[in-house]
Amino acid sequence: MKRVKLKRLDGSLFSTNGIVYYNYETSITCVKKIINVLVDADWIDRISIETINEYNGEYDRAYYYWQSRVINSIEVLINRVSKILNTQGLLLPPDYQELGNIGLYKYGDILMDNSFSEKMNNNFVKIENRINDFYKILEDAKLIN
Repeated sequence: MKRVKLKRLDGSLFSTNGIVYYNYETSITCVKKIINVLVDADWIDRISIETINEYNGEYDRAYYYWQSRVINSIEVLINRVSKILNTQGLLLPPDYQELGNIGLYKYGDILMDNSFSEKMNNNFVKIENRINDFYKILEDAKLIN
């Protein structure tokens, strides 16, 4: 599996929705593939994954709640898969450490300030790093090439 690279926000409010949703879809697709590898290898049973539709409205309270739901959904799923891998003894090479939970920034104010893009981009780095760690673990276990 190739390494995941998520898009970054550029500070423009009007590109935020598309980038957040693209990163959500990319993250969920990658994690689904990882889960499918574990299911196909009979390591785990299928797990359900929440589906969130793209937001097409105004940048208002509804957008704030949508964006928070997207980030929370990714965080919960990634932490769930991390726990599954730890429980199965599939640990991160080269030191074979267990994966801890990741904590993603959830925007606490409806008004977006200058730090919003930076904090969201930090989330995207954490997400892509963890997904790439999943790939390393599965490659080390010879479950993927």
